Amino acid sequence: LHVNDAARRHGVHEGLTASQAQARSARILFLHRDLNEENRAQQDLLDCATLWTPDCEATAPGLCVLDLSRVRDIAGRREHCGRQMHEHLAQRRLHARVGFAGNADLAVLAAHAADPVLVLREHTDDTDRLLARLPVGALRPSPEVAETLRLWGIRTLGQFSQLPRQGLATRLGAEGLLLHDLARG
Repeated sequence: LHVNDAARRHGVHEGLTASQAQARSARILFLHRDLNEENRAQQDLLDCATLWTPDCEATAPGLCVLDLSRVRDIAGRREHCGRQMHEHLAQRRLHARVGFAGNADLAVLAAHAADPVLVLREHTDDTDRLLARLPVGALRPSPEVAETLRLWGIRTLGQFSQLPRQGLATRLGAEGLLLHDLARG
């Protein structure tokens, strides 16, 4: 279902069977889900979010979006607050990445690129360059769209955002258009 960079370097990618992955790398390690631990981690994430604002939403497992628009004086303190969030979660043995941006979609992409905190300002050269380097997987495309993009050789948001919008609509439908808009920030 998921692979890390080390596995990718050995030719392992999402969608392979266990035996296919082992054929590419005998040292591969399979980690199985522990639903109790996943639930605990999700609760820790939500507990951390509510320390900052009650306006938060768990949008996916391991992902929480906060609306900080009503938090007083947050604009000049985002980097510091992000580091505090990161530290709070690290104390609970969770590796967190924290992203801030003008809208939720861009904040999620910022978090994907954060190390451990990233503050993005919309429509700046730095933001555009960062988005261009992110992997297409940051958009969380459906498996079918992800496979199509892989077959097309599209690996980054920069490559994806250069594709013609009308062609994407024809070939990938509404999901392709939505992903294209997200890739462009």
